[in-house]
Amino acid sequence: MGRRGFTLIEGLVIVAVIAAVAVVAILIIDPKILFQQSRDTRRIADLNQVNTAINAVYSLHPGFSFGSSSVYYLSLIDPTATTSAGTDCSGLGFPSGGTYHCAASSSVYNVDGTGWIPVNFTKVPGSGGLSKLPVDPVNTSSSGDFYVYVASGCRWKLESFLESKKYQSLEANDPGCAANAYQVGDFQLPGLTKATSATVAYIQDTYSSNHFWYFFAQFSYPSGTMSETWTGDYAVMLNGPTTLAGAVAVDASGSIFNVNNYPLASYAEIQKFGADRSYVLSFGSYGSGVGQMVNPQGIAVDKSGNVFVVDSGNNRVEKWVPNGNSYVNSLTFSTLTGLTPSQFNAPEGIAVDAVGDLYVVDAGNGRVVKCAPNDQSYRCTSFASAGAGLGQLSSPKGISLDPVGNVWVADYGNKRIDRFTTAGNYVGNVAVSSGNPWGVGADSGCVYFTSFIYFADSCSWNNYATTSNLWATGQWQPEWLAVH
Repeated sequence: MGRRGFTLIEGLVIVAVIAAVAVVAILIIDPKILFQQSRDTRRIADLNQVNTAINAVYSLHPGFSFGSSSVYYLSLIDPTATTSAGTDCSGLGFPSGGTYHCAASSSVYNVDGTGWIPVNFTKVPGSGGLSKLPVDPVNTSSSGDFYVYVASGCRWKLESFLESKKYQSLEANDPGCAANAYQVGDFQLPGLTKATSATVAYIQDTYSSNHFWYFFAQFSYPSGTMSETWTGDYAVMLNGPTTLAGAVAVDASGSIFNVNNYPLASYAEIQKFGADRSYVLSFGSYGSGVGQMVNPQGIAVDKSGNVFVVDSGNNRVEKWVPNGNSYVNSLTFSTLTGLTPSQFNAPEGIAVDAVGDLYVVDAGNGRVVKCAPNDQSYRCTSFASAGAGLGQLSSPKGISLDPVGNVWVADYGNKRIDRFTTAGNYVGNVAVSSGNPWGVGADSGCVYFTSFIYFADSCSWNNYATTSNLWATGQWQPEWLAVH
């Protein structure tokens, strides 16, 4: 019998198989991809090795200095630097306003504290396993590929930017707070951003209380430029009376939580909207019992999805945890053991950081109460006091944390935005030229705030000054603000 040829279908199948194999082969042997993966493997190993060495120093010398909290230490070599001068990275094109450190080529690898990381690893046996400090495999400012080290007291963080798709998923899943950088360390401290970062401000409108407004901002690294645009407003269908719809918060998935509050009608609840702006659910009710609220004000959501509400009328803070398709009140606290006064007095805003610490604006007492998780409760301290002096507060309202370690408070009575560290040290303020500030939000480059007159920002790579941009509001009254 003679040999028959391929049918048309068989031929097409064979061609498809060959094409698929060819694509796979190209992907497997593509040297660019392999080099990216190789460099990322080294970056991950480098940062973890250094982190282990710093832990060794810390375990033997817990009071040792790990660097200045106001400086970004970079693995880059500044060509203008010497071992004793010119180490501010000025020749590498970074935006003004930030404080950077780049070592000289002669010292960048040193492990005695004179290298690009200001930690003396020789304080521990074998220098913590480091014979020299690693630097990024590319290590250029133009590409944005370099290592970053930041510190605050005895806490630190290291970060790198990964290239390959194989490893970039680690950036979003590591313990750090930056989704576009691989981070290791002891504490979630500020880092740099490699590419353009986006901020969306959600502004609650009191005048037409079933509306939120979008504001979109982009900060570009390393140029330091800022672009800002309105993206319009949208209506949300709030249940019940809406005259005093209040504070707003946004979780990691983009879901929006709004305080719907109308004391004159004995009405209070929290409403959740999806990232697509559709109504999802409501929880809470008016009253003083468990799971009830009177005149609720500030709201915040932590990285686990827990919702914290300031129950101002009952002088307490409530914690609500996700429970299937609803939320359950799991904790209510008002007594502040060890503080004087020991009770909240008309609290207003609230913020939560990456490790779960709460920052509550205790308006009636003119202070900020910081509460750290303590088993099934919270252990609280406070900072600031009532008054008009620097570092004092008068009828404060909103509060926000930025990724750089600042706490921003809307100092309503003093017509300014006050700036503190997370330890409660006063840093400075931004003057509000018109109106009294209420809501406040911040990212790594700007602080945004509202009054009943306008929405504004102050931006300058962390050199915040008097209001730099104002947006007239027309027939709407911005009150609470969330930056996401």
